[in-house]
Amino acid sequence: MKEIAGIIGVLLLIAIAIQVCMAIYRGIDESGWIPHHEDTPVLTKGEWLVGEFRVCQMKGYRDIRLLDCASGEGITPHDLPVKYWGRLDREAQNTPWDWRCQRMQDHLVCKAVN
Repeated sequence: MKEIAGIIGVLLLIAIAIQVCMAIYRGIDESGWIPHHEDTPVLTKGEWLVGEFRVCQMKGYRDIRLLDCASGEGITPHDLPVKYWGRLDREAQNTPWDWRCQRMQDHLVCKAVN
């Protein structure tokens, strides 16, 4: 009987430790300390030089994301690899949120503004 109580106690401690670790991870992720990599359709216009920054808006519609760095319509999106610093999954999917993006040689690096 004591062995069963001891096993249950250990399992309970493991479950609590897992919950604490998950809460810490979510807090760190929401603060923008964990990068996320995703190929994203990006709207750009004109020449975007390597090292140059632009403020872009992420528009999310269900499972589809679009990064608008052109502020215009009638532009064809290009799928580009993007390294995001900040949360990609937002509760308000119908309102755009801002990113400060830098063009690198072969990808974009974007940091959440809001």
